[in-house]
Amino acid sequence: MAKFINVNSQSAGSTLDNGQIWIEVGSGTMPTALSWHTALVFDSKMWVIGGSVDGATGSQKVYYSTDGITWTEAGTNALPKALYSHSAIAYNNKMWVMGGRDNATGTYEAYVYFSTDGITWTASGFNALRYAAWEHASLVFNDKMWVIGGQTRYPPVGGSFTHNKVLISCPMTDTVVITGASNSTGTLLYLTKTHTGTSPAIVIINSGSGESILDDSGAKLTAAGVWTDASSEDLKENFEDLNNAEILTKVTILNVKKYNYIKDTPLGIKHCSPTAEEFYAAFGLGDSTSISPKDMAGIAYAAIKALKAENESLLSRIEALEIRVTNLGG
Repeated sequence: MAKFINVNSQSAGSTLDNGQIWIEVGSGTMPTALSWHTALVFDSKMWVIGGSVDGATGSQKVYYSTDGITWTEAGTNALPKALYSHSAIAYNNKMWVMGGRDNATGTYEAYVYFSTDGITWTASGFNALRYAAWEHASLVFNDKMWVIGGQTRYPPVGGSFTHNKVLISCPMTDTVVITGASNSTGTLLYLTKTHTGTSPAIVIINSGSGESILDDSGAKLTAAGVWTDASSEDLKENFEDLNNAEILTKVTILNVKKYNYIKDTPLGIKHCSPTAEEFYAAFGLGDSTSISPKDMAGIAYAAIKALKAENESLLSRIEALEIRVTNLGG
């Protein structure tokens, strides 16, 4: 005998056979039309996160509902960025958002954000995914978060391509090796080393172009052997203005000598710089046993600005004297 179901009489909580019959809950109950958004279940609620409102413009909205009919916005534009084509999962008593497109700046994201309430979102490190990712998938398996496939850019500016990389979240005590597939950037080897600091150390060994070493701060060593410091304003605080004239005076009395490291004596390799002890005593930067190239460059820039100011002052004086001489001769 045929089985007839009065679809109109079914409630949202009814059990329908094998997903063969679907009914609309309410009528257009979402606060806005969305595409490329994500949804998850957390804290006994359904959550809808981000997405595109018109196929081009991203959204910072986060909504939740307990019945699919009434949706409430968590905070106001709670996401740190307007994202779509991202992924989202619930894991370890938090909601997580990975990658996606930031339409406001036209960039593609490698950030991972987490939240316990949908209102306050915190970035997990700096560019935690190691590369920009969108239109990818994420899931939880074996008590780890996984990000699989999608689109990426390598380097971050330039063309995009679909890839078959797989990333896994790693506790600081783990040592995990994940190999990627060959593509236009070579074969990538992702290595998370055991680390006792506040975040795991990540090394990427790349047999093609791009980074050979990439730290989770954003610092990197390119395949050509060029080290690039992490220097985003987002990583810094407590900015102070410098007295460039004072720095110039200290630079002029700083001892700069040629030397070799003791271990390099057999090789005869020479270097030139002040000692770390003297540099720290003069400028209070870094520590007394090492010097950051960034600090030496910053001191050099400040001294150059002081020299420029002195030069402009001297030129003004010379011009004034020339005018006086001309007037005297006239």
